[in-house]
Amino acid sequence: MKIISRPPGGVNLKEPFLPGSGGSRNFRIPCLWAGENGRLFAAMDVRWDAEADGGGLAVAFARSDDGGESWETSFPGFFGDSGGRHDGSAATLMDPQLTVSGDTVYLLCDLFPHGRALLQGAGGADEKLSPGAGLDRNEDLLLRKRGEEEYRFHLSNGCILDEKGRKVKEYEVGPFFSLRGEGEESNLFFRGAPFEAYPTSYLCLLVSRDGGKSFEEPRLLPGKHDEEAFLGTGPGRGLVTKRGEILFPVYNGGEAGLLYSADGGKSFRRSPGVRGSESQAVELPSGKLRLFLRNPSGFLSYADFARRDGGFVPVKEVRTGYALASNCMASAIAFEKEGKTKLALSAPSGEGLWTGRYGGRITLFDLDENEELIPASEIAVGKKEDFFAYSCLAALPGGKLGILYEDSCIRYMDKPQGAGISRAVFRKIPLGEAKT
Repeated sequence: MKIISRPPGGVNLKEPFLPGSGGSRNFRIPCLWAGENGRLFAAMDVRWDAEADGGGLAVAFARSDDGGESWETSFPGFFGDSGGRHDGSAATLMDPQLTVSGDTVYLLCDLFPHGRALLQGAGGADEKLSPGAGLDRNEDLLLRKRGEEEYRFHLSNGCILDEKGRKVKEYEVGPFFSLRGEGEESNLFFRGAPFEAYPTSYLCLLVSRDGGKSFEEPRLLPGKHDEEAFLGTGPGRGLVTKRGEILFPVYNGGEAGLLYSADGGKSFRRSPGVRGSESQAVELPSGKLRLFLRNPSGFLSYADFARRDGGFVPVKEVRTGYALASNCMASAIAFEKEGKTKLALSAPSGEGLWTGRYGGRITLFDLDENEELIPASEIAVGKKEDFFAYSCLAALPGGKLGILYEDSCIRYMDKPQGAGISRAVFRKIPLGEAKT
């Protein structure tokens, strides 16, 4: 196993993630967030020399203090056992989701142990995910000793403990689940480690308290049910509500819902689900949350969630008559204009489940007295025939929208698209470009 060091990061002009940054040719799954005083934050998958899910991916982060003219890039979500290339036997971090409150940045990622990936062995992974949370009732990571079948150890406060709470003194757990002892250096999520994690998916939260300059040690969040093999991020944008709740859309392959904290991130709960997969949420003037859902219908679909008994529950599911390439992540934001709340949604506009990733479009919606959507105007992102896949929106000062979107991929529908690499580009789009 060739373990490479965490890339040092650097400064890019105009784009947060240029091909070649950190030694990666490809970047996918964009996140974008507009903070205070013109500061911007972004995150993406580091996909090395491939574009598939899994296979040793990492997560990159970028921040801009000048409205997107320059970006400082770092790599907080990183294992390194892939050797800087796609490797189906490596551990993976992917599908970032970003939300920001003041100087606190919350970056949630999917985490997969060695040889596994999203939705049961996808992306070249060579082993399937096992059902189970992977955490005990104290939210500690379950572990087994190499050569054993039972997961009778757990990680607690940086120490490996056995079932009687006794510390395994021969091994030390260091930064980002690294493991050292008995002459070995490994990681709890690596293949062949002296102690290894339960083989399922995890939600890994990275938090920065200084505006993204540095990140704390990762935390594995609860919320996954025992019968679930997979629970993943939205991905793209999370949300901080007007009441201060931290909220992340999540999905399990069949249903989408909300993972949320009402106590500043100390604890998290998960809502009941609705039909759908990847999703992004906006807060409506009434306080309800609207979850825009990836789905195979070919039409824009959403679900509204309301507060009940200190949590969130779905109260309405809607499939609109608004056509778009719905089998792709769409990004949604709410913003104020002329004293009214408006919604913006970015998505490809082509037709077909997998063939529709073309013709990027931002649609602006008004809300009627019942908070139903009224399409008001559209903004084309590039030409109708241009490739357009995942995207993420942010409301910028001066009547502009920021968008970070995938305009190129290595191969799509059996041929290269755009530059023949997977990347996302950043643009500022004046709302004045909208056409009714």
